[in-house]
Amino acid sequence: MVTWIPSAALVVAAGGTIIQARLNAQLVEVTNNPLEVSLINLTVAALIASVAVVVAPSLRASWWVLMRAIRSGELRPWQLIGGALGGYYIAIQGSASLAVGVAVFTIAVVAGQTGTALLVDRLGIGPMGRKDISAARIAASVLALLAIATAASGRIGRDDVSPIALIIVLVLAASAGAASAFQQALNGKVGAVTRHGITAAWLNFVFGAVLMTGVVALADLATGTTWAPIPTDLWWMSIAGAFGLVYIATVAWVVRTVGVLVTSLLTLVGLLAGSVVMDLVAPTAGSAVTWQLLAGVALTWMAVLLASRPSRR
Repeated sequence: MVTWIPSAALVVAAGGTIIQARLNAQLVEVTNNPLEVSLINLTVAALIASVAVVVAPSLRASWWVLMRAIRSGELRPWQLIGGALGGYYIAIQGSASLAVGVAVFTIAVVAGQTGTALLVDRLGIGPMGRKDISAARIAASVLALLAIATAASGRIGRDDVSPIALIIVLVLAASAGAASAFQQALNGKVGAVTRHGITAAWLNFVFGAVLMTGVVALADLATGTTWAPIPTDLWWMSIAGAFGLVYIATVAWVVRTVGVLVTSLLTLVGLLAGSVVMDLVAPTAGSAVTWQLLAGVALTWMAVLLASRPSRR
């Protein structure tokens, strides 16, 4: 069954990442360095989460639970790499959404995310353990793909998006979506152990920030790239990571009750709905709210309800 309060919270949090995507796209335009933008996102989120862990007693207790779980082996090293997957997603998000718009990027991401989520649930990587691949879950995934195809059809063939660019973005975004599905499962596992989504988000962003610092340093040495300073009048764009923090913490909470597939589908509802709102409130060149995009939102919600049904193999 759909758990309505966590589900609504996830839809809202996922919609907030549309603002993150828009800010990241603008930062990439300013810096011309997607890796730098990814590092800024991860660092800002890590700092906010660290302050929260220090200030809140319940979070400090949860942090110690996390440390004990790592030392005892209850959490294995490979279960701690969610932040690295998030860094990859953000790097792709900043450049790909700039190329063809937030809506198309969003739609393409979920193509990889929903398919991978079905596999992740089957392998039992998430906190709920193994979930059999039932007819309802397969139908929900197919319906989600239909929603994606419907929503994307309003953009295919537009003059401002070349077929080659669209294919490249679809491939990159699908890989980012697949990484996101694994990230949801791993963060949900950490959240289940610590009983706190913010603690899981803290680990996610601290690990991601440290790893991305090394990646950026190596890339700068290899290419001779230097950091482009963010203009002082645009400093507020640096807060994009805060939206990611809220989303990751919410996912770590919700995925424990609904599984990775339903979490991915709820994320899609929020992303598409957020895309509609963003294109209405602050449209960019080539963006438009089409009936296909609205139909995609409706079809995806139907997929959520279908995937939430009690499964039979």
